[in-house]
Amino acid sequence: MRLLSLLALGVTMSACASDNYEVSAEVRKAEWEAKNLYPRAYRAEIVAYLRTYLNDPTGLREAAISEPVLKSMGLGQRYVSCVRYRAKAGSGDLGASRDHLVVFVQGKLDAFKEGKEQCAAATYVPFPELETLTR
Repeated sequence: MRLLSLLALGVTMSACASDNYEVSAEVRKAEWEAKNLYPRAYRAEIVAYLRTYLNDPTGLREAAISEPVLKSMGLGQRYVSCVRYRAKAGSGDLGASRDHLVVFVQGKLDAFKEGKEQCAAATYVPFPELETLTR
């Protein structure tokens, strides 16, 4: 009986503790923006990521990258960079050029996704480190 009373008390207290506390939009936006740190090692992080992301990271050609810039995303802004390269297709021949959007949170690579539209206006510079990847 005592155990049952303690259990009921615990459930009641946890129900009170889980008050529907709603964080204001201003607080959420401030927390979002606080995570915008410039990604200082962005090139090295992208190289490390693609080494594991690609089935065959060797033989990449026409690699290029854009400098990280702040772009509107989600609740505010995020640093993003665009990466373009040609990789081997299943037949071993080089496939078409592909653009990817790289999103950074707290200065670290957070997301890597297709970015044809988002990267259309990017200013690319050569990215030779990507062309020397090995397995």
